[in-house]
Amino acid sequence: MTSKQQIAQKIIDFGKTKEVLDTENGFVGQNKDINRFLRNTPFAYILGVLYDQQIKAETAWSIPYYIYQELGHLDVEKIAKMQSSEILEIFNRTAKPRYPPKMAEWTVNAAKEEAIFSARQLNPDYPGIFDKPCWIIGRGYCFEQNPNCNACPLIKVCKYNK
Repeated sequence: MTSKQQIAQKIIDFGKTKEVLDTENGFVGQNKDINRFLRNTPFAYILGVLYDQQIKAETAWSIPYYIYQELGHLDVEKIAKMQSSEILEIFNRTAKPRYPPKMAEWTVNAAKEEAIFSARQLNPDYPGIFDKPCWIIGRGYCFEQNPNCNACPLIKVCKYNK
């Protein structure tokens, strides 16, 4: 088993634990439509992770849904072909508060990124299986400063374990 496969298996196993299963599925408070969309759209989840910086989490996690509403899709291949200026126009029409122009660039670049394709390679039937466990690991264990490596479910396979 390769190291990527070992990590994938650890994440899948963690996803079956009580800690993950008992975690509230909502990302955006009480907005059931946005929460459902985030749970069922892996690319929306990836965008939410990217946007969840220096703005309220509820706002960050709502952005992919608003992009979807404007475009009528959140198709990775189509978005990868877009210019960041097109995404910025969507932000300017729909976003309150205003989002930094860099977020538009992140959107297009994320569509081209390896993370999506890696998830598809590791679990082609359902790449979204990694979403919730990775979100919990990121929120509860893996921090830029003072990570909680000793309690992390990936301790044995993570190359950043300190």
